[in-house]
Amino acid sequence: KQDEKSDEEIVTSNFWTSFNTLGQFEGDDVTTFVTGLGSLLQEHPSIVNAFWDPPNVLFHQQFQEEGGKDKEMHPGRGAYSTYNHVTFSTRQFVPAGMELFIDIGKGPSDRNIGDNEEVLQNRFDHNRADEILDHMVSFFTNHESKLTEQSKTDIYDFLTNDVMGATLSSLLPQAHDKLQAIKDMGGTTLYKNPRVLVDQEWLDMHGHCIDNIVPQRSTIVNAGMGAFAKRSFTKGEVVTILPLLFIADKKNLDMKQV
Repeated sequence: KQDEKSDEEIVTSNFWTSFNTLGQFEGDDVTTFVTGLGSLLQEHPSIVNAFWDPPNVLFHQQFQEEGGKDKEMHPGRGAYSTYNHVTFSTRQFVPAGMELFIDIGKGPSDRNIGDNEEVLQNRFDHNRADEILDHMVSFFTNHESKLTEQSKTDIYDFLTNDVMGATLSSLLPQAHDKLQAIKDMGGTTLYKNPRVLVDQEWLDMHGHCIDNIVPQRSTIVNAGMGAFAKRSFTKGEVVTILPLLFIADKKNLDMKQV
């Protein structure tokens, strides 16, 4: 199919700049390739709710390869990175069931992700719109007894049509009586992009627990990091799940002399 990604596109979509992962300290020209849980985080043209936390890589305990002269012949030598523990953290409230998105530095996406795409917004527009939303809710609440329904409508229409720009106006409802409901649901981000939040029933049906294991230095010498059970498991229990990259043509993984 025309819209299917090639093997090269699938692999390169998981290349991250070494500056973000701090892998630039391992060589003169380094590109970081991240699979597993790291490949689950997606981009969104107007939502960023998870952020890089590079200091965790630096502050995480580093380890060196063991063994004297023999380590040069060890099959694990150079096969892993001592720069690990790439971490993402939230800087805002993220409700249960909301998909996590990061800023991968590509700029606005050309994919049709949002539910309302008349004006392309970014996260800064949403932050500003939420501030305006809070002020409006506070204003209408504090002056409830002094304002008629028509005066509320006139004030709101004047602000959205004549004062704000098209981008901010597009993030707010057409009527003032919807402001409180949007604030209660979490702000303009979820109001304009409701599909990024799934309910508890969906989570119970499709979700999988991925905190059953914890990464630590492997007990195998010069093997890098290993996965350790965080709790006891019964026979036949699922340990964890990870996304896989399907490479149809193994020649795409051939090493080439540069």
